[in-house]
Amino acid sequence: MGNRGSAAVETRTIEIGKYDGKTFPDNRVISYKYTAWNFLIKNLFEQFRRVANFYFLCMGIIAAVIPDSPVTSWATLFPLLFVVTVSAIKQGYEDYRRHKADNKINNSLVTVVRDGVAQVRLRQ
Repeated sequence: MGNRGSAAVETRTIEIGKYDGKTFPDNRVISYKYTAWNFLIKNLFEQFRRVANFYFLCMGIIAAVIPDSPVTSWATLFPLLFVVTVSAIKQGYEDYRRHKADNKINNSLVTVVRDGVAQVRLRQ
C-alpha cells in the first residue's frame, strides 16, 4: 500500500489571473453545425448518408435513365424531395436556435479575476 509515515509534505501555489503574455484560447461556445455558407452541402451530405434516402435517390435515377420504366422518376423522386426538404427545414430551424443560444451565452457577463482583482465584463 505504501509507506505513509515517511511521505514528505509538499506545498503547491496556484496563482489566479496571472497573465503570462501568451494568448488565451478562445472561450466561445459553439454548438451549431451549419453556417450560411455550408448549410446546403453539409445538409445534403447528411441526408444522403441515410440508407433510405440514398436508396430512393438511386431508384429515381434508374427510373429516369430507363426509358420503359414501369414507374416514372417523379413517383420516386417527389416523395424523396419532400422528405429531404422537410428534414432540411427542421435541421435549419434547430441550428438557428443553437446559434441564438450560443450568442446569448457568448455575450453574457462573466467575472474575470486578474492580479487578484475581480472584474465583471462581457464574455468575449
